[in-house]
Amino acid sequence: MKRVMKWLLAAAVALAALPAAAQLQFGRMDTGLYLGGSIGGSEYRNACAGIVGVSCDEKDVAWKGFAGWQFNRHLGLELGYANLGKAEVSGTGVSVRSRGADLVGVFTLPINEMFAVYGKAGVAYMRTKANAPGGEVKENTTDPTFGGGVRVNFARNFAARLEWQRYHDVGDENTTGKGKIDYWSIGLLYGWY
Repeated sequence: MKRVMKWLLAAAVALAALPAAAQLQFGRMDTGLYLGGSIGGSEYRNACAGIVGVSCDEKDVAWKGFAGWQFNRHLGLELGYANLGKAEVSGTGVSVRSRGADLVGVFTLPINEMFAVYGKAGVAYMRTKANAPGGEVKENTTDPTFGGGVRVNFARNFAARLEWQRYHDVGDENTTGKGKIDYWSIGLLYGWY
């Protein structure tokens, strides 16, 4: 997981320096359809709460694909699919993993033609699987999700995003366990503007 975070930081620095170094032209990304993907790391908060005497790995590599529509410079709607990796109790065969779709509203505040900050909030339909030596349990839940980040418009129709998103109350308390999952990522998107 430390390696993933180092890659995310290096990629963010490279993306910030790229436009100045290459003197690329970038677009405003006002309205239209966009598609993209991201990769990063997930952290399951309190996935192993109550388990004593063993180590627990609550961090994993995660990824996401998304499509959105930018209504104007400030408002958009985005549909995504995220695979949030898993949390695992070492040496026991016990693990929990989550994946699912989310629908969020995106509010963007442009700083200039190149940089913007944004926040997003909505709902996620998550499928959570808990594995143990005795078998597997699955739960489907609808949970709130929210997050935010920075967007860099580094070329015409292309942008990069550095983002954090929280999936809240994922899973079921009585079967798979219930908790929060944080997803840190760097992404690339292409927009038809």
